[in-house]
Amino acid sequence: MSMESVEISDDHPAPSADAVTLTPDVVVANSSVSGVLVQTEQPLFADPTVELTVGPGMLVDNLTILDPHTALADISVNSHIENQGHGVFVQTDSFIGGTCMDVSGGSEDANECPAVDYAAPVGLTAGQPFDVTIQVDDGDFDYPLIEMVVENPNVGFDEIIFQDTSQASYETPATVTFSFAGMPPGDYVVLGIAADKVNPFSGNLVEKPFTVMDMDETPAECTPLEPNRNPSGQLSVKVRLEDRGYGLAEIRVLQKENVELDIPTFTKGILAPVYLTATRIDPAQKPSLELEIVDGANNVTRCDVFDFAVPDLGGPRSPTAP
Repeated sequence: MSMESVEISDDHPAPSADAVTLTPDVVVANSSVSGVLVQTEQPLFADPTVELTVGPGMLVDNLTILDPHTALADISVNSHIENQGHGVFVQTDSFIGGTCMDVSGGSEDANECPAVDYAAPVGLTAGQPFDVTIQVDDGDFDYPLIEMVVENPNVGFDEIIFQDTSQASYETPATVTFSFAGMPPGDYVVLGIAADKVNPFSGNLVEKPFTVMDMDETPAECTPLEPNRNPSGQLSVKVRLEDRGYGLAEIRVLQKENVELDIPTFTKGILAPVYLTATRIDPAQKPSLELEIVDGANNVTRCDVFDFAVPDLGGPRSPTAP
């Protein structure tokens, strides 16, 4: 099996990226490999201790940290090792990440590590139950044991909050959904684990962070500002949208008649005000605009922008909003 390398950055990688990558990711039985490059999506630190562990039949002789995301390792491989995928794990007191390493030239009992992929939960609030659906594939069609664990990274990787019942899959690819109860606000990680040879262990582990937010029952504010006329003489209204809890998430247009609408691009979760502009198209017809504003906690605000009497504004004026 050949694992694809991924670009490591301070940001969390795409959902398919592994928590740890190795270069090379294949070793030969009865040999020593110097300078195996270890890359992690989470930063490494020399203090507290960083540990690198590999499957049975391999020994880590040395581990040297190069920078916050990379290290070098020297690995010795037993001559009697099986030609199979071996779980490899990097752990500190703040995270644990894993990948697989293959062995060539070993016994004929060949095995590939199962591939693991899933999306971390998003948009959770305190006490809200959630599901995580994991996809597992195995190149040699073993029956993997699939498990999901939720941990609190603030107190160490060994602080398990929830561990769902392991499920065995009798065909691959397999898709399994695990259900978890709600939890307090905070930052967490969910670990997806698939093992297809338990003794000796051959498996894969993927870690993804997620956040549980405080309960937020305050909807976003939607405030139409004073109408003005643009240089063409058309009636124009700026609308101020803002949510100081978990930020704006979505602007939905429920109804729009005789109105040209300019909605700026914004980042989901933005706390700063967002201004949209509504312009009446035909001065002889009454304009109408109804919006629905959704914040990061899924609170909804209804906003009727043109449902009021429009005064005679006279000549063109500059808008009062930014």
